[in-house]
Amino acid sequence: MENIIEQIFDAGIVGAGGAGFPTHVKLSGEIKTLIINNAECEPLLQVDKNLAKIYADQLMKTLHRLMEELSIEKTVIGIKNKYMDVIEHIEAYAKKYPKIEVYPLPNVYPIGDEVVLIEEVTGIVVKKGELPIQYHVMVLNTETLLNIYNKLFEEKNVTHTYVTVIGEVDAPGTYYVPIGTSVGYMVDTLGKRNNANHKIIIGGPMTGSLTTIRDVVRKNTKALIVLEENHSLIRQMEDVNINHLTRIMASCSQCRACTDMCPRHLLGHNVEPHKLMNAMANGVLDHSSVLETALGCVDCGVCELYACHHELSPRKMMVMVKKEFAKNGVRPSAEDCTDIHSDRDYRRVPSGRLVMRLGLKKYDVAVPFYTEPMPVSYVKIPLQQHIGQAAKALVTVGQEVQENMCIAEAIEGGLSAHIHASIGGRVSEVSDEYICIERL
Repeated sequence: MENIIEQIFDAGIVGAGGAGFPTHVKLSGEIKTLIINNAECEPLLQVDKNLAKIYADQLMKTLHRLMEELSIEKTVIGIKNKYMDVIEHIEAYAKKYPKIEVYPLPNVYPIGDEVVLIEEVTGIVVKKGELPIQYHVMVLNTETLLNIYNKLFEEKNVTHTYVTVIGEVDAPGTYYVPIGTSVGYMVDTLGKRNNANHKIIIGGPMTGSLTTIRDVVRKNTKALIVLEENHSLIRQMEDVNINHLTRIMASCSQCRACTDMCPRHLLGHNVEPHKLMNAMANGVLDHSSVLETALGCVDCGVCELYACHHELSPRKMMVMVKKEFAKNGVRPSAEDCTDIHSDRDYRRVPSGRLVMRLGLKKYDVAVPFYTEPMPVSYVKIPLQQHIGQAAKALVTVGQEVQENMCIAEAIEGGLSAHIHASIGGRVSEVSDEYICIERL
């Protein structure tokens, strides 16, 4: 009989949000405290809080099994205190499990960031360049936990994900979507708004990115946000070009608000985007300490979408530098933190104010939540859906497959995950990047 880590690996479970880190790897270390991230960190996203209400019993059952088999001492479920109905609902199910507690989180952004959440719940500050497992702490989000339940108790692999579709669509809601479903199909089905006057963000409004109707849903896709092309958030997400760099040189006033509001800086990490902006503005890029500040950036977007009063993009500069470091094999090295800033509590970003600043207030409403799968006749399933190495295809063109069947295997010995068919049908195309399936 397979142990629990092997079952999670077989199911192809990765983080259902963020970078999609393979879950079997995350759970392989010695864990004393497991934190379930139910913060619903970004504005407009409405997946985890609904899963906690609908599947509370299943989630508690799964946690109990994980704690027993992995010798986890304690589990904490973090939920924003504005969702008191969810907190009370979960607490009712958690009562019979004395080692599981519910922790009300402040309604600030980015409380769901892994390092911020760990400090909030445990008081531990994970140092820049280190991993939570070095402190015997691990974080999973709610949908990832539900995917573990599906494998352990229902023999179901990861084939679908919950996606909140919101904005300029006629039928906003959270949908249960087969992995590989096209963005264009979803937008057409829910409102026929994918025209030249609208653009689409895949992911949350803070950490997401602009996409096209040709993109597809992946295991870690959590939202599609459709906005008019002249919306301020769309303009902020456009790619950086030489004109933007020139604007930085002319406009950055070195007010250091981007640094003062940075969540990681406030925890004592050496992350100072204003210094990088200054170096770029003045062409002084030969000081490694200034460049290395970018290695601590987690792309939360606070600096450019909330802090900067010139609508500049410190985050984009940080990301550009990080990419160059990555090309050369440079990774963050462990470094000591300074103390948590004494005025951190006064510099946290209130979620309500963030919604207003982003110009999304009219979309910040509860939307229907659907648990039945969205009907799809064609999927284009990427082999690279997670951080690490792409999976290797196991099927050939013309082969008939069943939903839940493994169609691509993880690279042995690498950071990788299996891929499974999200619909039954015939394989119509196979490449190094994706597998297409047409329903019969």
